[in-house]
Amino acid sequence: MRNLNSANRLSRRQWLTGITAVAAASMAPARQAEAQTGTARPYRIDTHHHHSQGGPWTPSRSMEAMDRSGIAAAILSRPGIPVSEPEKARKLARDGNEFAAQVVRDHPDRFGLFATLPLFDVEGSLRETAYAFDVLKADGVCFATSYGNRWPGDPAFAPVLDELNRRKAVVFIHPAAPGYYNADFSLKIQPAALEFMFDSARAIVSLILNGSLMRCPDIRFIFGHGGGTLPFLHERLDHLIGEDLPTGGEWTTGDNRYRSKYVPNGFVNEMKKVYFDIVRVANRANFALLRQVMPPGRLLLGTDYPIVATSETVGHLPGLHLDGKVLRGIERDNALTLFPRFKA
Repeated sequence: MRNLNSANRLSRRQWLTGITAVAAASMAPARQAEAQTGTARPYRIDTHHHHSQGGPWTPSRSMEAMDRSGIAAAILSRPGIPVSEPEKARKLARDGNEFAAQVVRDHPDRFGLFATLPLFDVEGSLRETAYAFDVLKADGVCFATSYGNRWPGDPAFAPVLDELNRRKAVVFIHPAAPGYYNADFSLKIQPAALEFMFDSARAIVSLILNGSLMRCPDIRFIFGHGGGTLPFLHERLDHLIGEDLPTGGEWTTGDNRYRSKYVPNGFVNEMKKVYFDIVRVANRANFALLRQVMPPGRLLLGTDYPIVATSETVGHLPGLHLDGKVLRGIERDNALTLFPRFKA
């Protein structure tokens, strides 16, 4: 188990570094930028909003930033578990979930909770799932895109996904770096710059090719940052998936494309079952691609606060020149289908 979560340690280090150093260094300019995007009455829902028990994060700072960016409610998450030992991971997850649940109890109209699961520990994740929903009344759960060299669709994690499907859970999957990424990786660049985006694509492909999306149709999956590289790669995957998988599928007639038993209607149709937030893809080039491959009802507002100022995504929305209904869906209405308790 020691190597299983090595990538998560790196991604967690990036997360902790961002919470302390990056957020603290950027707090003042972020406030100045956020002041330009505020609204008289907050109504937006932020599905990608992090919490921390240490560093500069506090609920009041989050709410101040939310108010300046017209955000009525945010779903808190802390996906990374920086250890591979099950008992330590279970304690970290429980402590963080208890902390965030208290924030939600203190501010039920402003915050929701994605409870953290230590996915690499199946038994621990099943226990934390029950506790999160039955005791903490969480709005959903979260975990990372990979643990070592395993992605969420890996058969080892099937018991957790099956239980989440039984509960019709909302699941936020946050990008991480895969197991092969370590301190000796020859491309000296922080994993958030490239590896996170590719790992989101791997995680979605893993869920599709292992049949998780078909087997668990009642899970509502959310991925950050527009699905990473997946929108750009979707056509290649649609055409090429299965060429390296000689079993489990057959050739169709007409288009000469392989169809896995788990992708009977094509990769793109499966991809459209998940949700993407638009953190750092709320620019005209990236968003134009998203609109071509994803239904507008599957796009959600996210900010990645406090790593990223809440004003970044919100401030870019006017430049997308969206139809009013589509814009309102991204800002609020699409999230309400997942979190109806915020309708009031």
